[in-house]
Amino acid sequence: MSSLKSSQSTNRIRELREKRGLTQKQLGEEMNTVQSNIARYEEGTRDIPTKTLFDLSYFFGVSVYYLMMQEKTMKGGRYEVLVEKIQCIPPEKL
Repeated sequence: MSSLKSSQSTNRIRELREKRGLTQKQLGEEMNTVQSNIARYEEGTRDIPTKTLFDLSYFFGVSVYYLMMQEKTMKGGRYEVLVEKIQCIPPEKL
């Protein structure tokens, strides 16, 4: 299975985890891994398996590209899609 060098996404994972008010242990439980793996991903000392990268992307509602530091904003996440769909609903139907 392929993986991503953690240093590319270290800051984003920590930032998103902290915004959610989660500990490394709590995020580890959500990702079916141990706290020490989350710590290593955030420190950049362990590669992130591709499946975990996609799981993190889905969990935080951001694109994989955002996690990989390729996008500057969280566009493409579930939040943006939801906002776009809500904006299409006529006011009288809300």
